[in-house]
Amino acid sequence: MFEDRDRYAVLDALRAALGRRILAYCLLDERLDVIAEGPEAELRVCMDRALRRYLRKRRRRAAHGESGFPVRVEVVRVPDALGLALAINEVHELPLSYGWN
Repeated sequence: MFEDRDRYAVLDALRAALGRRILAYCLLDERLDVIAEGPEAELRVCMDRALRRYLRKRRRRAAHGESGFPVRVEVVRVPDALGLALAINEVHELPLSYGWN
């Protein structure tokens, strides 16, 4: 389970790594989905760097062990504008599917 300050720290790390390239995101206790613009390889490196930066800060701050937060980064290419719109909609609906309504 994350505290609010952990959620803000993850979002700050993502903003620092991706900036205005973030189109949508959903941060739940067990997963993080981000839709961002850019080349796949670059996005993978930026996401990996951002999440590792967050985990290092969390461990230092609270002397936590390994976080339950997923660190695996998966990059999926969206083929066209319709696919992008559907992906953004899916990410925005994630909290509802986890019962956060």
